[in-house]
Amino acid sequence: VRSGGTLGTIRKKKEKKAKKPATQLKTLELWKQGMAAIEIALHREMTEGTILNHLEKLKTLGMIEAKEFSRIATPTLLDALPNIHALFRELDTDKLSPVFQKMDGTFSYDELRIARMLLDK
Repeated sequence: VRSGGTLGTIRKKKEKKAKKPATQLKTLELWKQGMAAIEIALHREMTEGTILNHLEKLKTLGMIEAKEFSRIATPTLLDALPNIHALFRELDTDKLSPVFQKMDGTFSYDELRIARMLLDK
């Protein structure tokens, strides 16, 4: 193998990539049962951030609608959504850091990720 890796290493990388959709589908199944992101994380022994990444990916694949994420948003976050969404548009970005900085850390990255998932694109 030219890259210097062994055939075994290459197989393991391919196997790991193949497992990603399966792990996201497990997350989707629990989501559809009504579990919140933190509950899924505890159930699956993963971080909440990992589960939010799964949910966001599932949204981009059209498997979860944006409006569904309102159930995991705090009332404070829901109240601030118009302002947060306006910042994403004003800054012309889908990145979290610029919005986090502009809001002086008022909301965590996970909260901003939920807000971004609630954005209907």
